[in-house]
Amino acid sequence: MNKAKIGAMVLACGVMLGGAFSSVGKGYDHVEWKNVETNLGKVTNVLSSKTVTQNIKVAYKQLTSKGNVVLNREYMGVKINADNELEYALANGMLMGATQIDVTNFKEINNMTDVEDYVQKVMFQNPLIMGVTTFGYSTNGVEKKVIVRYAFDKNTLLAKQKAVVSKLNSISLRIFTPKMTDEQKVKAIYDYLEKSSVYDKSALVYANKSMALIPKKFTRFVQRIWING
Repeated sequence: MNKAKIGAMVLACGVMLGGAFSSVGKGYDHVEWKNVETNLGKVTNVLSSKTVTQNIKVAYKQLTSKGNVVLNREYMGVKINADNELEYALANGMLMGATQIDVTNFKEINNMTDVEDYVQKVMFQNPLIMGVTTFGYSTNGVEKKVIVRYAFDKNTLLAKQKAVVSKLNSISLRIFTPKMTDEQKVKAIYDYLEKSSVYDKSALVYANKSMALIPKKFTRFVQRIWING
């Protein structure tokens, strides 16, 4: 029996048998057990109907389709940068330290090359995704999943993300004023970075070691900077 039918049976039992099950704790008498048997027969007959079964299948498909999955557009008050639902799904998962991200309903993902392109893009665009050490692709021919491994556990990830967001908020309070336009805010950020940033030469060593993980068509030289707030 598939998940949809099981769910429908649980719901139907809950409605039809509510009166009988309210006696739990007191013990059942003969009449109550007879009611249970009768109502279970009704549930079985209802579920055997082709029309109901088809409706259940349609409802289950709708509930599990990507169009009905609510994906966050922000995380800790920070906008998630993504260009489509697939990227939002990957970002939501990795931001929360998910080790398996279901991408079954996304036709864009069909092999490891697709996973590399999308995961790398999402990681570069969302700095709060931290500690990713490896990622891969798994499928059984029906379900498709992106597998992700991290350098630390979810609690450590959350603590690091909170520290970064707290630092950003602290800097924002120092360099922004309430009446600033977006253009003025951009200038304020530029001025802050110019005064407070230095090149981290050791990042070149890390970058060289990490190049093997980055697809060639997405490879670019990135200089890391440390912000001395």
